[in-house]
Amino acid sequence: NGGEKMRKIILILICMILATIAVNAAEVCIVAQLDEDSVKGDCVNIDSNTDGYTVLEESNLDFTWSDPGTYGRALCKIEGTGDEVSGTNCQWGSEYWGFYLMMNDEWSYLPVGFDAAGGCWNRDLSSFGGHYCAKDDDIIGFRYGEFGTLPDMLRLDEVKIKIDNDK
Repeated sequence: NGGEKMRKIILILICMILATIAVNAAEVCIVAQLDEDSVKGDCVNIDSNTDGYTVLEESNLDFTWSDPGTYGRALCKIEGTGDEVSGTNCQWGSEYWGFYLMMNDEWSYLPVGFDAAGGCWNRDLSSFGGHYCAKDDDIIGFRYGEFGTLPDMLRLDEVKIKIDNDK
C-alpha cells in the first residue's frame, strides 16, 4: 500500500532528524562566584559549538556586555557585579571577570573570549585562536578579581561530624 509506505518513510525521516538533534545538543552549566559567600548558576541546553556569548545569554543569569570589538564582546558585569561598559571594553583596572572551564577536574583559565572572529577554539590552553564554543557537559566558571583568582565555590572551610553524639 502506497500510504503505508509513505508513513514509514516519514517516520524514518523524523527519527533521523531527532537523532541528529540529540547528537548536536550540549548541556552547559555556568557558575559565577559573585563574592566569598555568593554563587549563582544555571545550566542550558543548546546546540554544540554555539559561541560563548549565546550560551551565556540563554542562561537565567544577568550579564552586561561591551559592544563587539576586535576580540568580540567583553564581559563587564554578572548579576550587577563588575565594571561599567566603555564602548568595546569594560572600565576595569586590576580586577575583571576571569573565564574558566572545568578540565580534568580543575578550573582552567581560558585564553579565548566569547564570540571573537574565527571559529571554535581548539581547547588547547596555549592556543589563542577562535572563541569558546559549547560542548556537552561543559562547566564554565567565573570569578571577579585579579588575574589568577580561581572560582572557589567548592571549598570546605570546616567539617563537623557527629556520630552517636560524639564529635
